[in-house]
Amino acid sequence: MMAPLPDGRVPMWTVLDESDEEFLAEWAEAEADALAELRENLSELPARPVPDAELHTACAHVRRVLQRSTWPRDLLAACGGLRPRELPADDAELWLRLAAGIVSPEDELPRSQGLTTSGDYDLSEDEEAMVALCALDHYDWLAVATAVASGGPGTRASADDLARFVSEYDTDSVDDQADAAAGMFVPAVALWRVLGAVDDDEMLTELGWWGIPEAVQRAWAPQQ
Repeated sequence: MMAPLPDGRVPMWTVLDESDEEFLAEWAEAEADALAELRENLSELPARPVPDAELHTACAHVRRVLQRSTWPRDLLAACGGLRPRELPADDAELWLRLAAGIVSPEDELPRSQGLTTSGDYDLSEDEEAMVALCALDHYDWLAVATAVASGGPGTRASADDLARFVSEYDTDSVDDQADAAAGMFVPAVALWRVLGAVDDDEMLTELGWWGIPEAVQRAWAPQQ
């Protein structure tokens, strides 16, 4: 779900009209194609076991975070489409729903009051982060999920590294596109750190190795 700006407008770089059936059909087709390619890529790699202990520890932390009034409660909850006081009891369900929401945000943020003297809205940091997440497309996440699954725990996963993964997946991409992608991946990496998918040194954890590719697949799976 694309997150609108505070006045209800959807950023021009996303869609002109989300009710446009032709656009929605094209989007669904691109999503299905990306999911099929990702599943094919993952089928050629070793299985990634669920790290139960890490998952439990990470979810205990996330539950505490979502009860606070500080960052990133609102952004993380909006991504996952969750109410902080109505969280899934199952750790894997909670983690994957939040991680999938980083790939494809489920809800919009509360409207800010940042109206400037010119009559435009001055986006909050959370709103800017949401715009960046929504700017990442299927191809970006396909490249990242494939690289994460291939690299395994300990893979460097900073925003610059993720942009490099995208460039390496498409050798025809240019440097300025990679620079732009790096900026858009910054909020994703910050939220991954909260989820325990990367550590404080922005290195992929066992949890991130298992969970990020699973979350991307979940984000693109057809809704039941």
